[in-house]
Amino acid sequence: MLRLREELTTTPWGKTTDPLCHDPRNFRYLATMDTGTASNEPDKHRQFYLDNPSAILESERVWASLVTPDKFWFHSRGKHAFILDIDPAAIEATSPMESQKRFGEPLHTPDELITESIWGECNEVVLRGTGVIAITGMVLPIPHHFDRDGYPPRDAVFDFAKVHDLPVIKEQYPVPGFFSTVFRTITGRGKRDEERITLLDLK
Repeated sequence: MLRLREELTTTPWGKTTDPLCHDPRNFRYLATMDTGTASNEPDKHRQFYLDNPSAILESERVWASLVTPDKFWFHSRGKHAFILDIDPAAIEATSPMESQKRFGEPLHTPDELITESIWGECNEVVLRGTGVIAITGMVLPIPHHFDRDGYPPRDAVFDFAKVHDLPVIKEQYPVPGFFSTVFRTITGRGKRDEERITLLDLK
């Protein structure tokens, strides 16, 4: 675990499970994609939390998704995601559908988010960056997202995880959703559901 706010302790929001004890058939993580922030200087690349994880605390807002084996979709797409432990008081909005959040409205409970989430779409949990207490693990997306220009190389993700002793959850192809549906429709084959997610041993 990489703690970012030593002074804050709380029961993990969302009834989340521990990625160190990852069970591909039964898990729940609150995760945010590290898509980076554009630099104000045109000659510089995007800045990623992977390079400076404490910078997430300076973010005005962090968009995350509550994911399970059956609802494994994230807000935005990137090359890696952080599994978070957060302060529930920092949550500003929730929605079972992407881009449907309404600030100031009553918040969904974690169970409501999972139950009301539509298959194939991510749910949203929006919180203040200062509410991130710790990074407890990482997620690697499906391979076709690794070729995006300007993103940290895959080895950098593993190096970060090793340095901070974080487990890495790998999302394998095909995954539930559009790509998996098309793959199975065209070829008539695909991996079993329980093979979608694999815990990588970094030790």
